[in-house]
Amino acid sequence: MTRSSIAIPDRISDNWVPIGPVYEIGQSDKTVTFPEGQYAEISYKYDLEKITSNGLLEEFNVFYFDSNSKT
Repeated sequence: MTRSSIAIPDRISDNWVPIGPVYEIGQSDKTVTFPEGQYAEISYKYDLEKITSNGLLEEFNVFYFDSNSKT
């Protein structure tokens, strides 16, 4: 997993505010797959005071882009 050169948007779908960098998971020439019932887990630290003092909620979602997708 490495930091991506993709620019971080100011907002995602008008409601979500990105608070961290974009990461590349896997390699562009290889497909990342997981056995059925197993999922990727990404752990990170964040400053709850900074989030709440800026009027944001402690609610997180992960957005992804599949570079191999045709859509």
